[in-house]
Order: sequence, then structure tokens, then C-alpha cells
Amino acid sequence: MIFLGNIKEYLQLETINNQNSKIINETIESSLTILWFESDHNELIIDGKKQAFSKNEIVFLTEFHKVEINNIDCIRFLRFNRPFYCILDHDTEVGCKGI
Repeated sequence: MIFLGNIKEYLQLETINNQNSKIINETIESSLTILWFESDHNELIIDGKKQAFSKNEIVFLTEFHKVEINNIDCIRFLRFNRPFYCILDHDTEVGCKGI
């Protein structure tokens, strides 16, 4: 599922497996990505370093991380951009300090 808002808010929710794993490498400007592993024995190469992930582990990525997939089973995928989580640009009474 992809949500696109009026002020360019972007939210993407997916379940990733071996068939649709290319989603991880798509680049969305100013995006943050959360991967929640739903099974054991997952292996990714993040910025050239091999990482193993087990069930219920979570990893946070930015648009600048380079990710290669060695082995995955089932991952919950959440990607969103700055306009989605920061109301600085459309609310005069608040500022953006991150999520």
C-alpha cells in the first residue's frame, strides 16, 4: 500500500519476501525505512557489511544506505518521507525535532 498526500507526504507499507524484495532498493527522497523481521535467518549486506537478523528484530535505514539481500523470508516494510512525519512546513506553531 502506498499513500501520497496533498503536500507530498509519502507512506508505504508492504510485506516483503524473495519475490518483491527489490522494493528495499527503491529510492524515495528524504525517506526513512523500517524493516521488521518476522522470521529467523535473514541476511542483508548493509553498506558492505553482512548483517544477520532474527525474528522480531528491527532495522532503521535512510535513503543513503546501500542494501543487498542474501536471504530473507518475511519482512514488514515501512517507508515514509519527511513531509509525512514532520509538520514544520505546514504548521506555524511547531518545529521538527525528528520522529
